[in-house]
Amino acid sequence: MFKIICFGVRPHEVEIFHQFNTYDFELTLVESLLTADNITLVDGHHAVLLRANCHATMTNLKYMKAQGIEYVFTRTVGTSHIDLEAAASLGIKVANVPSYSPNAIAELSLTLALNLLRNIPFTTNRTQQFDFRVDSKMFSKEVRNCTVGIIGTGKIGYTEAQLFKGLGAKVIGYDLYPNDLCTDTLDYVSLDELLSQSDIVSIHVPHIPGENDGMIDRAFLTKMKNDAILINTARGELQK
Repeated sequence: MFKIICFGVRPHEVEIFHQFNTYDFELTLVESLLTADNITLVDGHHAVLLRANCHATMTNLKYMKAQGIEYVFTRTVGTSHIDLEAAASLGIKVANVPSYSPNAIAELSLTLALNLLRNIPFTTNRTQQFDFRVDSKMFSKEVRNCTVGIIGTGKIGYTEAQLFKGLGAKVIGYDLYPNDLCTDTLDYVSLDELLSQSDIVSIHVPHIPGENDGMIDRAFLTKMKNDAILINTARGELQK
């Protein structure tokens, strides 16, 4: 029987793993993340399933190869936690999730933006201190009076644009490859125009090593409004 060891399995996910194991793989579910300290747990398996923050380093991959591991899967879109060059050199096949619920990320981005726009952390902190006085910091623009700039208008960016549009915001976008689906929701502008006009800038682009590393740098921030909100739910590598 094909044996897969799955790292980073949260307690509430155990039932789901078994429910969707339609091919009857022999699963070993491990709550902890893969590290150099627990790498020996892969012994006796054919494949390893990871999630973010698991350490598929050159050293760990070499150990996997020595134990006969042929496949490394990750239940994430990103693969920055896997040394892909090392895996390729060792002949280990790697597979990731091409995409997942754009609504989940789009709604998170929207929530983070509104959280900052309405100064919710400040108000929450005051409430926790039993201080219910109204402060000027509690006032803000309404979304309908904001311009929202979406950088990266794929499935996630498009979904977030629709959410902000539904709240009455003016939505503009920038993408090297404009999405025809977005034309009824946002207006495409140059990156500089987007940064200078937007009250909220939300980023949804993939990290492409060697091309957009650290794209969010001092020059990027300088082009934004002084009081603008920046939301990055894409990749940390985009920030310098």
